[in-house]
Amino acid sequence: MTDTPLERRGDTRMPRTSSFLRLEESDIREIQRTVPVVAPHLDSLVEDVYDQMTSFGEFAVLFQQAHVSTGESIDVRVATLKSWLLRVLEMIESNPAELARFLATTGASHAGVGPGKVYVPMRLMVLTIAYLEVGLLRALADAGAAAAVAWHKLLWVALDGMASAYGADPAWDRSAPEATG
Repeated sequence: MTDTPLERRGDTRMPRTSSFLRLEESDIREIQRTVPVVAPHLDSLVEDVYDQMTSFGEFAVLFQQAHVSTGESIDVRVATLKSWLLRVLEMIESNPAELARFLATTGASHAGVGPGKVYVPMRLMVLTIAYLEVGLLRALADAGAAAAVAWHKLLWVALDGMASAYGADPAWDRSAPEATG
């Protein structure tokens, strides 16, 4: 498989963002430790995210547009978000380079890149990740501060990886990794 320029950008962006946020091995271990805490809440957490989005005016319009153009139901989107989160959790440890490409591709899909794709404004992507994080923090209430911090870092690394498709910060994307570390 040949990487696209967008995927290559994700490959360089994610390690620098992870370094900036200090997402470290101890954070990955903390996330792994608390996956069993989050797992029983995952279905309701993702459903709550979509309930919130479909009740929020700007999101509701986007879902109507998406349904018209793709025929996808909310149930499909709920399953997709759950699958996305599980893939992020799987790849953060096993294959960070593949995760960077996955996040860039996910971002491209939401940035309206490609036929039949619906453009989701970046600020709505930020709100989605923020709302998902609030739900995760509730699920992690008894897991300790280290767990909350680790999940926070992971979600913001993921959001930044998806933002690469929006061209959110060309200077960051062009800068040499050595110059930012």
